[in-house]
Amino acid sequence: MAAQILYTLAGRPAASAEAAFTDTPPESWFTPAVAWCARTKLIGGYGGGLFGPEDDVTREQMAVMLYRAAGAEEAGLPF
Repeated sequence: MAAQILYTLAGRPAASAEAAFTDTPPESWFTPAVAWCARTKLIGGYGGGLFGPEDDVTREQMAVMLYRAAGAEEAGLPF
């Protein structure tokens, strides 16, 4: 959900429908958002090609995403 929010704030830019991580199904509603966040380096996953789409987002993870978004001009976020 956090990836989807950042993606929506950026205006839902063109994103690949391909899953950026092996545990993110290509047909999921959030796959374009996750792929875009991975491409813009707002998220990095757990390593080994894993994202954990059903995991709760920790405060630390959210802080890292917002920190990266605040400094990512290419993401086009309004921060």
